[in-house]
Amino acid sequence: HYKARNFPRSLSEDDLAQWEAWRAQHLQAQLPGFMASLQRLAPAATDEQQFILQELQLWAEAVLPAGDL
Repeated sequence: HYKARNFPRSLSEDDLAQWEAWRAQHLQAQLPGFMASLQRLAPAATDEQQFILQELQLWAEAVLPAGDL
């Protein structure tokens, strides 16, 4: 995973496909807990913290491969 994270241009097509599959699987597995944490924190958050929580949600949606939400 080190090579894929730090040197993605050096991957072969097969390696890149494997990396993307692993990344998508890992993100999908972690996303429900991450989103639940954001929702749990939101009610007690200040306006500034609400903004940060919203930005984190947008980030999570952006890094997840298309169609996986």
